[in-house]
Amino acid sequence: MIGCKQAQDLRIITVNVNGLNSTPTSRAQQAANKGELSKSIVQEDFKDCFDKIDRYSGYKNHIQLVDNPNPVFHPPRTVPFHILPLYKAVLDKMIQNDIITEVAEPTEWVNSLVCNVSKTKDGKQKVRLCLDPKDLNSVSLDTP
Repeated sequence: MIGCKQAQDLRIITVNVNGLNSTPTSRAQQAANKGELSKSIVQEDFKDCFDKIDRYSGYKNHIQLVDNPNPVFHPPRTVPFHILPLYKAVLDKMIQNDIITEVAEPTEWVNSLVCNVSKTKDGKQKVRLCLDPKDLNSVSLDTP
């Protein structure tokens, strides 16, 4: 899902003061007009806009918080011992790809890290890590 600004940056839509004006020239624009737009079509048409892990590189996000929020520190969740090597490998890869940054000092905000374990088609275990930002979301401001 992308917002209006990102859709404009990717040249999927154009906006002018007289209303929406879009002339489909790319496969992504044509698919969007038909309601058939998919992630793979956007990534294929706009390869130059995404980095090596399919992140849109043209936009930096900043989370604006309400005045004087109460920081929340969640203790780490337990990870089954047999999953630890996969868990560590996923964390190391995320650090290597600049998705996350290792923090070696205390911080005010700590979200829970959820470890989802599933099996691939060939029967191997796969680990997906997600944050639970419920408390951070409750004190963030909606900004355009």
